[in-house]
Amino acid sequence: MDNANFFKYNPFAHFDANATKNRIIEVTKENETQIKRIFNVSLPFLHMYQPASTMISMTFSAYDLTMLITKTVADIRNRKGYAVLDDVAKMAFTTGTIAFSILKPAIYSVGSSSYELTLNLYQFTSHMRAGNYRDAAFEFLSVVHNAASVGLVVIGGPELLVVSLLAQAAKELTLSAHEFKSGRSLEALANIFLAVIRIKSAVPHMQDIYRNHYGKEMTQDDLNRLFEEIIKIRQESELKDSGSVHQSNIGTTKGNLINFNELLKKKNLQNKIKKLDFAEIEFDNFFFSNMEFIDNNFSEATINYSRFENITFKNCGMENTRIHNSYFYKTVFDSCNLSNAGFNWSIFNQSTFTSSDLTRAYFNDTHLNGTTFLSSNLFESSFFNSKVANSFIINSNLKDCLLFDTKDKFHIIGGAAHEITRTVIMLPFDFKNPGAFGEIIDEAINESGGIVFKIHYHPQVDSNLLKTEVKLKLAEYKNLPISKTESIAQYILENSSNETEVGKIKSQIAKAVSYIDGIAIPGGADIQPELYGKERELFTHPEPNYLRSIFEFAIIDQADKKDIPTLGICRGSQIVNVFFGGTLKQNAEGHSGAYHVLKLNPDSFGKKTTQIAFEILKGSYIIGLSLHHQASEGIGKGLDVVIDDAGSPELLIGEPKNGLYPNFVLTQFHPEMYKIRSFADYFSNNQNFFTDLISRASIRKRTWTNSEPQAVA
Repeated sequence: MDNANFFKYNPFAHFDANATKNRIIEVTKENETQIKRIFNVSLPFLHMYQPASTMISMTFSAYDLTMLITKTVADIRNRKGYAVLDDVAKMAFTTGTIAFSILKPAIYSVGSSSYELTLNLYQFTSHMRAGNYRDAAFEFLSVVHNAASVGLVVIGGPELLVVSLLAQAAKELTLSAHEFKSGRSLEALANIFLAVIRIKSAVPHMQDIYRNHYGKEMTQDDLNRLFEEIIKIRQESELKDSGSVHQSNIGTTKGNLINFNELLKKKNLQNKIKKLDFAEIEFDNFFFSNMEFIDNNFSEATINYSRFENITFKNCGMENTRIHNSYFYKTVFDSCNLSNAGFNWSIFNQSTFTSSDLTRAYFNDTHLNGTTFLSSNLFESSFFNSKVANSFIINSNLKDCLLFDTKDKFHIIGGAAHEITRTVIMLPFDFKNPGAFGEIIDEAINESGGIVFKIHYHPQVDSNLLKTEVKLKLAEYKNLPISKTESIAQYILENSSNETEVGKIKSQIAKAVSYIDGIAIPGGADIQPELYGKERELFTHPEPNYLRSIFEFAIIDQADKKDIPTLGICRGSQIVNVFFGGTLKQNAEGHSGAYHVLKLNPDSFGKKTTQIAFEILKGSYIIGLSLHHQASEGIGKGLDVVIDDAGSPELLIGEPKNGLYPNFVLTQFHPEMYKIRSFADYFSNNQNFFTDLISRASIRKRTWTNSEPQAVA
């Protein structure tokens, strides 16, 4: 308002109160109109930023809900029954809209776009019938935009995104022409600016579409050169970010991701990759998006801390692939061989496995949200500690599938009935660094008739805090009276509450053993000497932390308390001995890389344990391969040495508690080596230890399942 107008309507100048009041109302309306115009112009720009868009939608919905509540209260007071019912229905709809926009934004987006699409189609047909072809053309652009928006959420792909953006740009240019004719230049310019932004956003996606159709198809040489480049990028990144890598949680990444798609763009390579060999390649911290892998070989590849969005794997060989701590969004595995693949500590969101072989695949500690297994083979696959929501198993083979407690969380439709037909043997396993022993033992158990449940050695606990807890318990144990009734291992477990890191490990093992019939504990690194009351000697090289030892102690504790048949091999034999109070010789020379004839101790004949050993060996001796530099020395409570070789106890048998079978059969040598072709002729009867484990576990299964519900069923 200029000065002349101000004084014209100044009440002190003219003493005209009514004129002043009317002018104030006019000015207020003018200001409201201008503010409203500015607000309406800014809204589309704010909606381009997703958090702002969500906040605006929630604000308007909350305002509508407040108005509805106020109206409902008034209708109740006025006793308008039908109006109250109508208000309640509208409130429920509005509340649901708010909830979906927060909890299920994808569903909300599909729902709102579908609703808009329905209205657009109705208006389009109405205009066509009335002969309003210009208005019909405008509504057609809205139809195209909303149809593409729905398709983008459901299917994905750059083509739909481009269609959606260009349809919006065309609408905004049409609107700008109309606004100019109406004298609304602010709105016209805003629509032109919006159209420019949309077109600019569409350009890189249009370039992707062109590249995917007319770019160069990647060859094996291209792939090899690309990975040479990636190695250089990684080395430079490590120099810059030295020390910045941190331990990651489930489905998250660590460090900077290498955008594989961007690398393809720089070389004008298509996103559709066919018939290439990725076998044994390591992918760490990669980002893959909008790509297709067709007829590629990924067997034995390792993929860690990576992200996959809108990816399709079709007819790919992915057996024995290890994919850990990765995130999958709208990823499709179509007709792929994923046998023995590991997907541990990963997240699958809106992803699909269709017509794929997932025999003995692992999804332990994995989150599955909106994930579907369709017409796939899940024979002996494992879902321990998995979190499942809105996920389906349809027309798939679930025979001997270890669903654990996810069975009631999956929607299972059709397919072979879920049943466990054989004994389940738990094998502690390092999925990230499996080594030779664990994998060979896995094969031996499976060949001998057992279902292998591999459980990772390193649960989600704080290893530093665990170390502190163990050190404190070791100090406490030293101050106990000389006449100790329990071993160091037993003391640590029994005196650690559920809230401690030790307690967390105990809880996880207690859960795991409720699903099994037997246990096999493999070989590995040296055991920390302080866990059996000794000082570390020169040649001892223990694990860097206590995770594995405490993990195995918890397993042995459960096996002892619940009479679970257990086979311990090499370190597995030693850790059982230590658990029961035994000690180790830290350097037993002459046993590393030696295979020798191992005979039952002559002075042990007549013992029940020796009789059991004779039945396992099918005789009085066996040829065994030793690969150890340490050995049991002091023998733990309840264990009996039945074979001793040059001062090294090679076979120990636990005293049978129930008169039927021993809980523990412990070999210092490696019976799994019968699986190695070059040793097969020498060690063929070593398989007896695995068939014996399966046999003992089968007996236990038949007895305990008569009185207790079978956990895996």
